[in-house]
Amino acid sequence: MLTESWEFLPDGIAMFEDKFGEEAHAEITDRTQQALDGIPKTLAAIKRIAEVSIDAGEPAQP
Repeated sequence: MLTESWEFLPDGIAMFEDKFGEEAHAEITDRTQQALDGIPKTLAAIKRIAEVSIDAGEPAQP
């Protein structure tokens, strides 16, 4: 089983606050949503590649 997770850590939040000021919260919210939307797409792409490799009889890559 493969899982993926994502979160903003305190140092990342501080960097966004320094870089975006009052817009930091909106930027963090937007990027969090983009990451969460992308996780299923990334996992689906990995699954497709893995299944093609298995079907083709190729050895699994570590």
